[in-house]
Amino acid sequence: MRKTVRSVGSVPQPRTIDAVRSRLSPAGRPDDGFAMLTAILFIMVCAAVSVLMLGVVVAQVKPTVFAAKNTHTISAAEAGVDATLSQLRTALGTPDAITGKIYGDPRKLPCTITGAVGGVGTTRYAVTISYFSESPANQDDTWRAGNAFTCTPGSGLHMAPSFALITSVGSDVAVAGYGASVGNRTLETIYTFQVTNSNIDGGVIYSFGDAWCLQASATTAGATVSYVLAADCRDDDPLRMWSWDTHYAIHLSITDLVGSTPLCLTGRGNVLVTLQACNGGTDQMFSWEGGARWRGQNSANTDYSTECLGTGDSTLTVLTGKPLKISPNCASNAAWGSFDPDPRVGAGAAGDSTNQVVNFLEFGRCFDVTHENVLEPSMIIYPCKQDPSGGTRLLWNHKWYYTEPVSLVGSFSGQQIMVINGGSTGTPGGQYCLTAPAAAGSGYPTLTPCSGSAPNQKWTRTAKAASYADSWTFIDAQGRCIGLGDKIEGSWSQMTVETCNHGPEQKWNAPATAQSASLDNFKELS
Repeated sequence: MRKTVRSVGSVPQPRTIDAVRSRLSPAGRPDDGFAMLTAILFIMVCAAVSVLMLGVVVAQVKPTVFAAKNTHTISAAEAGVDATLSQLRTALGTPDAITGKIYGDPRKLPCTITGAVGGVGTTRYAVTISYFSESPANQDDTWRAGNAFTCTPGSGLHMAPSFALITSVGSDVAVAGYGASVGNRTLETIYTFQVTNSNIDGGVIYSFGDAWCLQASATTAGATVSYVLAADCRDDDPLRMWSWDTHYAIHLSITDLVGSTPLCLTGRGNVLVTLQACNGGTDQMFSWEGGARWRGQNSANTDYSTECLGTGDSTLTVLTGKPLKISPNCASNAAWGSFDPDPRVGAGAAGDSTNQVVNFLEFGRCFDVTHENVLEPSMIIYPCKQDPSGGTRLLWNHKWYYTEPVSLVGSFSGQQIMVINGGSTGTPGGQYCLTAPAAAGSGYPTLTPCSGSAPNQKWTRTAKAASYADSWTFIDAQGRCIGLGDKIEGSWSQMTVETCNHGPEQKWNAPATAQSASLDNFKELS
């Protein structure tokens, strides 16, 4: 038997890699290229994922840019609203010559506003402002187009508005792949102006015929009053501005300002009239009556006195420099002792409680039967008369009877407006009703005997309505409003019926209203 003898200390020879692989590889095949395939597969997977991610990133670029534009443009629209509010609140006039107060000037209101956010760059705003007398909230485009005031760039409005509809568009450069306007944002809001329609007492007291007016010598107690030529009777001179209040006193308007002592015409007993501190005394009370004169009141304040304001001299034909007196020599429609007060002097104590109907524009004038004659072809809007006795001395031609709506809210329709004829020459006494002209269009109402079946004697009285524009009116069966017509005898407006226009000349026994500034109805338009 053959033995293999190993030498002690000999080292076995290592097997080759190929020999190892040949034992591990099935069927004895080599695996050359396996790692390369794995690497290529890994690269392909990474490439596919990269392409996928690139698509995702690219797909998000446009929305991201669009979202950025959206953010910029909404901020721009808000900046447009802010810029508009700034201009609305600084559209101010000059200080009032009498009161020194500063009011808004509608002529300075903007129609449109444009600008860039921050003053530079591509992010911009464009604002359109529409103005209204009543709120445009919840109104459709047709209503808004028909009721908006006319706004002229550079000269604003011709009358003061109560509301502004602000439409602000924010814009920026177009996003690639979209239209230029895509991503722009539009905001709408309504600004309520702080307004009051309270009439400001203070007007000129002209002599009858308007050739002269009354002027105070100073604004201190003891000052006298005299006649000056009408050519010198400027409205901006505080020495010629007067107001007649509910206590029958005639004030020098400038002295009614805060910090001043109100001064009133004072006198009784055939003396010169002077200005003295208003104290409610009967020597400072004057009632307007027929003959266009102011008559004093008796010491018990229960009736007229026997004295009137004027020069006291019926022979005077030139009044320049003549002093104002209180004397028993009372005129009747004559320059030396009768007057034509500007409507802004006021209505004294006249109003619904005295059965008088006061106009809101000419707020010192009331319904009156022309010449105290129910047969006149038109009625007159005359200086409001007064009655210190509580009703017995106010002449019938200034008392008009109708029914106000309950609580002065809403309307009362189908009613008559009546006077009780108490002594027109040549006409019988009795009840006469205001009668609208039968013909269409504008015309002058007359007085005819009251008849329950006469449709043109039916009137709708509206007190406080849902909107101020529709409030405090008298409307006939044809839908026409009572308003102010042409002047008669040079000074007094005639009563007319005409197309309703919501103006102050068509409002009667209307209280003053006020509203505070606010910004509301803020929304984005699609």
